[in-house]
Amino acid sequence: MKESGQALIKEYPDAFDDAGMDGYIQKTIGRFKNPEVVDFVTRVGRQPLRKLGRDERLLGPFNLAKRHGFPTKFLAIAIAAALMFSNEDDEQAVELRKVEESNGIEGVLKKFLYFESESEGYKEILNAYNNLNGRTKSLISGEN
Repeated sequence: MKESGQALIKEYPDAFDDAGMDGYIQKTIGRFKNPEVVDFVTRVGRQPLRKLGRDERLLGPFNLAKRHGFPTKFLAIAIAAALMFSNEDDEQAVELRKVEESNGIEGVLKKFLYFESESEGYKEILNAYNNLNGRTKSLISGEN
């Protein structure tokens, strides 16, 4: 949220400032910590291709932060996590898996995120995906 927030403040200085953004982030984190609010992964992750659209909630802030020279490490991890979403009942998740099965994650990055393989964004998200995927496999197999 801080990476996105920095980019938004830079892009829209008349609408956002540091104090307001910090307050928004703290309020949002508070909602996440509220045990009374339950949100399922299938709802949060549904329609991953829509959420990965150029101007949507993940890729939009990533590209905006890149344009302003801000770090994007955690946005790249969030994008990688969205790329890993799997749900056989979600048409977009199924489409994502089919492209990955036939063209690898590299093909997914090109087809759905519109990155060229030599771009910095492509390399950063690919690295985040491979790291996250490796950690996930280690957890599943019981390795540390």
